[in-house]
Amino acid sequence: MPFWRHSGHFLKLVQSACGSAARDCKGSTAIEYSLIVALIFLVVVVSIRNFADESGRIFDDVSSALIEG
Repeated sequence: MPFWRHSGHFLKLVQSACGSAARDCKGSTAIEYSLIVALIFLVVVVSIRNFADESGRIFDDVSSALIEG
């Protein structure tokens, strides 16, 4: 049986075990996921920028070599 069919049962178990603190689990989980997505986004942006800078240097070196040679 797929996981999402068991998730309601799991949430009921968590709520009964944690009491009122379990009601806030959805909000805290959304915040945690949004922070993870933000960090992944930053890593991707920095990686793309570094890749673009490095490939620009390589093209400049090739262009200079072609002009000189």
